[in-house]
Amino acid sequence: MLPMQSFSPIQQPEPTPEVELNSRSPKMLTKCCFWSSCAEMLHKFMSGVRFESWSSERLYQRYFFHSKINMLSILLWLLKSLCIILFCFKYCTGQNWNDMVYGIIIIVLLLLCIALQVIFLLNVLSQHTLFLVSYIILAMVVIIDLVSVVLLERSSSSYMVWLTLFMVYIMYTMIPLNILVVSAASFILSCSHMLVSYVSNGPKPHYPNQIASDFLLFFCTNVVGMCIRITSELAQRKAFTETRECIVARLNLQRQNLHQERLLLSVLPRHVAMEMKGDIDQSKPKTQQFYKIYIQKHNNVSILYADIEGFTKL
Repeated sequence: MLPMQSFSPIQQPEPTPEVELNSRSPKMLTKCCFWSSCAEMLHKFMSGVRFESWSSERLYQRYFFHSKINMLSILLWLLKSLCIILFCFKYCTGQNWNDMVYGIIIIVLLLLCIALQVIFLLNVLSQHTLFLVSYIILAMVVIIDLVSVVLLERSSSSYMVWLTLFMVYIMYTMIPLNILVVSAASFILSCSHMLVSYVSNGPKPHYPNQIASDFLLFFCTNVVGMCIRITSELAQRKAFTETRECIVARLNLQRQNLHQERLLLSVLPRHVAMEMKGDIDQSKPKTQQFYKIYIQKHNNVSILYADIEGFTKL
């Protein structure tokens, strides 16, 4: 008899690491897509709204160059008026004239605004100088707010909040710089105001409620300013794109008309072709059975004249 062999029950193969990896791959892919989308959004925010083509971006900057100059000129008028108002609030309300540091800083900033306004009136700015002037104006806005918040008397946590909110708003709406730079400056102003408020009003009992309301105001102003900046930028770029497409279509149409005119001149004599073109341009839709026949009589025509006029082939 043959020896009996013992058969073990069929065992299922253990899942390999590759199978486990494949079972987890959808979750991993979802996480990778999420983080990649977040990284892409962060990159777009840091780089700002731009065209993919560098030539289109450069043409867009040149197209809105004068509008940016006008916006900065209006901003300088606002800053000059604000400097005068702050100086009057400080020294025309019966306060001590011994503290002249704030007044000197405000006067220097006022003179700088006047100098920049003169540069704008002389019309000597270019793309690079406008970029530099925008940074100078941004620094002036930050200095005016920081000096006013730090040096003036802080009677409550809400003191000079109006100035910080105003500065944050005009930075988002009137300074033509990258949104990342403007957001960083707005964040610095908001945090510095809350820090000064904490140092000067921290022991007061109602301070937490006041600082919470100030934080909400700063946050909402930054969000609104950022939304206005992004939507206006997108609207300007859309208008620029539509204008450019319209100009390109018009140039293409002119090029096609010129090509058709050359083709017509290669077949017919020039005076006949020009007469036909004039009739086509001035014609109106008419219901007629016959079309105009272009015939011109020439007496005593020589072979040389016929060759010059283009009748030799005919």
